[in-house]
Amino acid sequence: MWEEREYINPFDEDYHYFWMKIEHLGRYLFAKDEILKNSNASCFIADLGCADGYGSNILATVARRVDAFDINANYLSSGENNKNENVYFHKVDFEKPVSLQQDKVDFVVAFEFLEHLENPHFVLDFVNSILKEGGKFICSIPSNLYEVATADGKPSNPYHKHIYTQDDVQELFTAHGFEIEKVLGQAFPNIFAKNESKWAKKKRLPFTSSSNPIFTKREYLEYFGYMFAYPNELMIDKSYSFIYIVNKRK
Repeated sequence: MWEEREYINPFDEDYHYFWMKIEHLGRYLFAKDEILKNSNASCFIADLGCADGYGSNILATVARRVDAFDINANYLSSGENNKNENVYFHKVDFEKPVSLQQDKVDFVVAFEFLEHLENPHFVLDFVNSILKEGGKFICSIPSNLYEVATADGKPSNPYHKHIYTQDDVQELFTAHGFEIEKVLGQAFPNIFAKNESKWAKKKRLPFTSSSNPIFTKREYLEYFGYMFAYPNELMIDKSYSFIYIVNKRK
């Protein structure tokens, strides 16, 4: 599934992996709610690894401004015509020290991003430099329990550069002046995707989420995103990725 593209836009009707789509959507719905809970919708947000900005647009509904960053100009271009007026795209290579002059922000979001970098230290330095005191860094990183590795221990996913254990993540954040406030998971998409695959192979289902067009509609995606893919503390060891809420140490 992941071999087909580097990122997933849940609202892309041509992409039919429903459970994966709501998993990605659920993270942004959670971040939006977490931001609204901690601010008055006049905050400033940075969205790192934004791709075409579908998630930046979700965040923009609870922000004064969202600065969205990605290295891929084609992704940014494809989202340019659909972005909210308070979303601003920036092409940045986070594999290098970041010299960009960026105003301080209240929240930084980076979903499924750090594992795409050969050297995550540059971007974490950047996050530390732009995050206001009392601000939060909300990110997700795939669990080493579900990342498929090659014989030499490298990620099978061609877009991933590292496989992180929770201890690795803890060390990484600590080294850059952060402390983890909370770790959450999204077990249900992982569980239900496997269940659906099992019963579909046994031909017990009248249809599947990949074959019925109703599962491509935005209102259904958001409904299932909240119902089944909203990050929580249930069975997090069965989650494909861990969601971290991280604070900048004083």
